[in-house]
Amino acid sequence: MSTTAVRVPHTTPPGTGVLHHALEDARDLGRLNHFCSAHVCTVDQVSKDGKRLDILKTFDLMRARGYQVSQPTRPQQQLRKGFTTWLVEISLPSHASVTLGFYTPNTS
Repeated sequence: MSTTAVRVPHTTPPGTGVLHHALEDARDLGRLNHFCSAHVCTVDQVSKDGKRLDILKTFDLMRARGYQVSQPTRPQQQLRKGFTTWLVEISLPSHASVTLGFYTPNTS
């Protein structure tokens, strides 16, 4: 008589469980606190929920510190299905500039 191991299926798909979400939340909070420490700002200045860095609030902080930050614009060509691409032009006080691109998920 042979014995065969039977794997019990997961009740939730990998990456969707409570532990996974708790680890992501801890990571995001750690990044937020590190950012605030490095840039000498408060959590309220760069976060909406006190847990995650918010890019738009970060742009507001940059503007308050003398950077020229354009409003996000949508380029005509969208590169990622299910997401919206945004471009922001950031000019430093030394007149150097960079164009930053980021994505936000589409909501239906």
